[in-house]
Parts: sequence; C-alpha cells; structure tokens
Amino acid sequence: MLWKQGRSGICYIVLCLTVCLTWLSGVSLAKPPVSLVQTVPPEGTDPLYSEFKGVKIGMDVAAVKKKLGSPSSKGEGQNVYSINSNNTVQVFYDKTNVVYGILVSYLRVNDAPEAKSVLGVDVPVKPDGSMFGLIKYPRNGYSVSYVRSAGVDPIVSIGIQRIN
Repeated sequence: MLWKQGRSGICYIVLCLTVCLTWLSGVSLAKPPVSLVQTVPPEGTDPLYSEFKGVKIGMDVAAVKKKLGSPSSKGEGQNVYSINSNNTVQVFYDKTNVVYGILVSYLRVNDAPEAKSVLGVDVPVKPDGSMFGLIKYPRNGYSVSYVRSAGVDPIVSIGIQRIN
C-alpha cells in the first residue's frame, strides 16, 4: 500500500489528490506560462486516449469492477485502483454511479505515455520541466488532459473528464 512506503508514498498521495481536485474543479493553482489548451480538435478528429484498461466515460460501477477488479480504496463518488507500485487510477462517479472522470497517475515518468500519444500534438515543456495540455472533444462529450509535474522525479497524470 502507498501509505506504507513512507514519505514518498504520502507525497505521491498528496500530489495525486491535489492534481485530482484541481482537475475536477477546473481551477488552476497557478497560471502556467506555457501550456497547450486547444478548445476544439480539427474536424472529425477522435481522441487518441479515450479509455484506460477498458474503462470509459459513461460506464457503470459494475462494468468498471469487471475491468479493474476490486478497488484498493473507496470513497464517496470515487474508487482508487492500484495498478502497480508506480501506477494508480482514480475513477469518479456521478450520483447515478456512472463514470464521469478517470485520472491515471504514473509515479515514474518513464512508465507514462508521451503527451503526443495522448493528445495527438506536441505539448510545450515549461522551464521547470512541467507540462500541461488539454483538448476538449465536444462531439465525444469529454476532454483529455496531460499533466507532468516539475522536479527531479516528475509525476504524470492523464485525465479524461465528461463535459456538459
């Protein structure tokens, strides 16, 4: 379990929760000097990253459990799955227990997909090494984001969130 890994595990949990809450609230902690925010993709473009291990926006809790098994942690409106020691996924449910958000976090940047393979475009790297990219797919009903933290051991989080 992450909380048994000492300080790095606790830092990871805190960072994941911060990224998650920021992502879900739609509020930025700080305005990034360089980022990619593309409101609408080119006509007819579908997302490259639309699911994680078969879990998609619009699935119910039972279907998610069939794909990912039992969650390592449950909360009101969300479940957390530990894929391995370096990869977790948080699945967020609306009041009808239907998936409206998926947040995949990679503790090691080398384990994460490249931003271009997630968003389909290059994402500028900020001077501190961090990255932020977001593309909205109104036709598909969700957005896809890619966030890499700054620092020596960056964490990558990829989000898929329903848009209304």
